[in-house]
Amino acid sequence: MMKPHWLIIIFVFWIGSGLADAGAQTWDHAGPFGGHIIALAINPVDTNIVYAGTYGAGIFKSMDGGKNWTSFNNGFPTWLESTIGSPTEPSWWFGNHYPITLLRFNPNNPRHIYTGTYGSGIAQSADAGFTWVKTNEGLPTDSITISALWLHPNDPTRLFCGLRYPNGGLYRSTDGGLSWERVDGLPSERTYSITTINHVPGDPSTLYVGITSAGEPNFSWGLLKTSNSGQNWEIVSQEFSFYDVQIDPVNPQKLWSVVHTGFLRYLLGYSNDGGKGWNFYPDMVNPWEPVLKLFAGPDWILYAVHGLGNPIQQSRDYGQSWQPIAQPLPFYPTGLFPGAGPNMAANQLDSEILFFGTEVGVYRSDDGGQSVRLQENGMINTYINDLEVNPRNQSIIFAGGKQGLWKSKDGGESWRRLNTSIVNVIAIDPNHPDTMYWGGNNGLVRSYDGGDTGHKVKDGIITALEIRQDSSNILFAGVYASTLYKTSDFGNNWVKLFSEVNTFRIKDIVIDKHFPEVMYFGSADNQLVHGLYKSMNGGFYWEKIADPGQVRSIFLHPTLPNILYIATRKDIQVSNDGGQTFKSIGTSIQSGLMSKIIADPEKPSNLFAATQDKGVYFTLDAGTTWARLPGSYDPRVTDLHFSPRENQIYLATFGNGVWKGDNILVGIKQQETQSIPTQFYLYPAYPNPFNGQTVLSFSLDKRSQVKLSIFSLTGRLVKSYPEKWATSGLHKVIWDGMSDTGVPAPSAVYIVSLQ
Repeated sequence: MMKPHWLIIIFVFWIGSGLADAGAQTWDHAGPFGGHIIALAINPVDTNIVYAGTYGAGIFKSMDGGKNWTSFNNGFPTWLESTIGSPTEPSWWFGNHYPITLLRFNPNNPRHIYTGTYGSGIAQSADAGFTWVKTNEGLPTDSITISALWLHPNDPTRLFCGLRYPNGGLYRSTDGGLSWERVDGLPSERTYSITTINHVPGDPSTLYVGITSAGEPNFSWGLLKTSNSGQNWEIVSQEFSFYDVQIDPVNPQKLWSVVHTGFLRYLLGYSNDGGKGWNFYPDMVNPWEPVLKLFAGPDWILYAVHGLGNPIQQSRDYGQSWQPIAQPLPFYPTGLFPGAGPNMAANQLDSEILFFGTEVGVYRSDDGGQSVRLQENGMINTYINDLEVNPRNQSIIFAGGKQGLWKSKDGGESWRRLNTSIVNVIAIDPNHPDTMYWGGNNGLVRSYDGGDTGHKVKDGIITALEIRQDSSNILFAGVYASTLYKTSDFGNNWVKLFSEVNTFRIKDIVIDKHFPEVMYFGSADNQLVHGLYKSMNGGFYWEKIADPGQVRSIFLHPTLPNILYIATRKDIQVSNDGGQTFKSIGTSIQSGLMSKIIADPEKPSNLFAATQDKGVYFTLDAGTTWARLPGSYDPRVTDLHFSPRENQIYLATFGNGVWKGDNILVGIKQQETQSIPTQFYLYPAYPNPFNGQTVLSFSLDKRSQVKLSIFSLTGRLVKSYPEKWATSGLHKVIWDGMSDTGVPAPSAVYIVSLQ
């Protein structure tokens, strides 16, 4: 078999009158705004400056009290491209940057900031976040997760940091964190993790350190104490694991902590004897409402963050009583694991001003937590599951994901948040676009006013939606687990059509628009249970007709309904017999993580395949050859929409919002519709790069004499076409990669000249 032969057209130019811009591809990235916030910190001197650490987008900074945010990631640790490979790889789950586990200010210089990360150790900034440097000398060389960091309140050169397993342990620095050495005498490595480090107020030589072990029964280990800055240690308690230990500034024998007493039992406890004995608040012992964080703000106001139920409890009387606050917060404001963060920050000059980090974004309160408001302008760390465009107005776009639902009326230039509930899938009525549905983990919602208001019409976890184009009152919904429902009255009443004992998610539903009784759905989520199902009677009877893998997306040819394209987890496949048999057409796509397959609505042989790690690929020949759609967009693409008449493509990404590409000239269909071009125009080569042939297209506004030539980068003539007269209109020349001498041109970059 011959080795693939790749050639690239990197630049084209032309000579003549009436020169026109070549319509270069451009990308915009304007939202939607939001973020998965793990850590927060307020500058203690200038309290308008707030830093937010995210799950996968690095550091954001606000200079105006949280109203506006800007990314500050110059030099901040990023995942290697080699790790962007599958949903089991951390870079897929997190994003471009290592997750932030904590943020700390140098107590003598608030421009000097420390961050702990999940997997890349410690990064520091000495210039208020403008640049970052990793400072891990002396720490383990792999998978360095910082679970605790303590800075001496008077001497910024002295620090302790705690690591999480499998490289757990306590480490000391005496040079401001530039280098580290492990502290002997404490359990380390293997299953051990440091859970908390704190000192007695006014006495930084007396510290408490918590340790847990994933290998111990009930995950317990204990609490240790030093009275001489870590030279010697005593075990205070070895009954439980302790997180976020807080020490009473008046009575150092009074301690509070999140205490892990057993499986899923994270309770809020207090000790009156320096940590030897512990009691638990009776209303905070429900294992289904675990306490995951404890935070002490100014004026010694305590905050307990729950994992479920009411998210945050506040105590203004040293733990004597607790009251719920910030009740409008969505989800639960949790971090990566207990003890990380905190995902709360309090203004040192005004304790009533609070910031809360959630999976949705940053919330601010000016009244001690009684009311909150979302402040997310400029922060793009949104995880989008589905993207839908109004069929009658391409400027109206909806994006739904794990942080809510957004709407844009200007083609993605700006976004308005509609809600903060998890959205898995969106469907727009093709006949009445103001009627739409969105479904997520909290059921299915119907809206008659374009998403401004909605009414819940079905419970359950909604995984797929499809509306019949000929009867938009008919809607099909995939519901977890392994169930399909139908409504014939816009969602008021439902009939179960399909259910299976084996657990899977229905990932996509398609209906043949010419024969609406013919339907398909694809199933995924399980390594053993997956496949393609078909119904010939409107969904009342289903048969599993093929098992090509985990089916994530289906595209049915609009005029040849026996042709069916599917994106499985690892491949793009086509069936020419209505789904009975399939063959692979995606082997040249450099990814094994497909997420979506769509087609140009005006030319179905032009296909687009979205991948979760390598971006978007396209083909102009129904899958015979593929090329990557160029551009600097985020490669974790979960959904896409192509508008050929506008030459625009919208990409939904996992962690980086929505991207809009302009001047996407695929197959140059727009120019084909112009009977008489108004300018002399040379179009980009497609496909590019190529290993078989590429199309060189140009248009003339009048009958002209033309000459087309191809040169190497050194100026050597490789291929020339005879000079000839050409009529006005569009012309195409196919180059098969052969030179004038009749031999294949070597793999290289070439220049096209049109005179």
